[in-house]
Amino acid sequence: TGEPLALASNLSGGTLSAANATIGFNATSASSGYAGATGGNNAVVSCASGSLSTATSTFFTFTLTAATNHVLHATGLTLGARGTATGPTTLTLFSSADNFTAAIASVTVAANSAWAFVTLTGFSVQAAPGGSLTFRLYGSGGSGGTSNWRIDDVSLTVTAVPPPSISVQPSTQTITSGATASFSVSATGTGTLGFQWRKDGNDLSGATSPPLNLGTVTTTNAGSYEVVVTDTTYGHSTTSAAATLTVNPIATTLAFSNLSATYDGATHAAAVAPSPSGGVTTSLSYTATAGTTYGPSSTAPTHAGTYAVTASLTDSEHVLAGASTATLTIAPATASVSLSNLTPTYDGAAHPATVTTTPSSLSASVTYAGSSVAPVNAGSYAIVATLNDPDYTGAASGTLIIAP
Repeated sequence: TGEPLALASNLSGGTLSAANATIGFNATSASSGYAGATGGNNAVVSCASGSLSTATSTFFTFTLTAATNHVLHATGLTLGARGTATGPTTLTLFSSADNFTAAIASVTVAANSAWAFVTLTGFSVQAAPGGSLTFRLYGSGGSGGTSNWRIDDVSLTVTAVPPPSISVQPSTQTITSGATASFSVSATGTGTLGFQWRKDGNDLSGATSPPLNLGTVTTTNAGSYEVVVTDTTYGHSTTSAAATLTVNPIATTLAFSNLSATYDGATHAAAVAPSPSGGVTTSLSYTATAGTTYGPSSTAPTHAGTYAVTASLTDSEHVLAGASTATLTIAPATASVSLSNLTPTYDGAAHPATVTTTPSSLSASVTYAGSSVAPVNAGSYAIVATLNDPDYTGAASGTLIIAP
């Protein structure tokens, strides 16, 4: 029937047919005379006459298909052949590997009605992974006739090469930014193996060795890693399981300092020291909570008051692991206050004292015997002058005497 007697589990197909002639199967002229001849039914055609023509010459053909991702690789064909006096004198083998363009093997046979063991070797053809190969065995050189070419015991030396096998998969891991990371894989295959590592589905340039050494990593290295193992001899590949690299930022604590100052007209910035310190960048924000209105602002404050200081990390490689706020206090500066014009003579007008400050021109409130109104009448008045500038503190007292 043309069906194969034996076929490897990773191969399918193999049914024998013919073209440019009608194939038959019978036990007439059963195979004999060579080692392994099975006798019984054989395949027979009436071979066309003339020299080889891939368009018109008679040929036997069969197709084999490899299992998924296996590569069908053939290197030899043997068979028993018998030609009558009008049968073919040359057997030529072609394959679909090059679309039947060039012969891969050829042998001369005798047209003498005797069975002979025929060997066609010296070729190496393969299909794409999971693909098929079709073989055509042409008979040519005969003069044409009825049932003039028989074959039996056809045996193809063929292997369905399996894809690379990964025995040790890359492992998922979690590390801290600044540590080193690597992945490894162990694989075996029939041919020479090549490796291509990928991150998040994209090839990593230069990552073509079984181990992938990432060196010192940052959070940008986090992702999904896999390796494609390719049998470069046969062209098929196996992709490893994906391994996830998690890179945690470095836990960082902050120590605040320079949190107390006295007003001097300049800005007063808090200081912050991260631990660990390497590669950490911080930013500070200031918001007044008492004494003045300010912020939130990244500019350090100038005026006396109490400020909430909030620190934040500005890089993705560190994360706060402790307090991120502190209180900055800018105390008012001490100014000098003096009183003058304390001895006027009654003239019916009010006589306020003169208040002088250092620094000059600071605002002050003055009371005269408890009243904010400067006195007119003769008498003795207790004076208290108090600064009301938020950036300074200071006061003076004395006695205003208005003579009669």
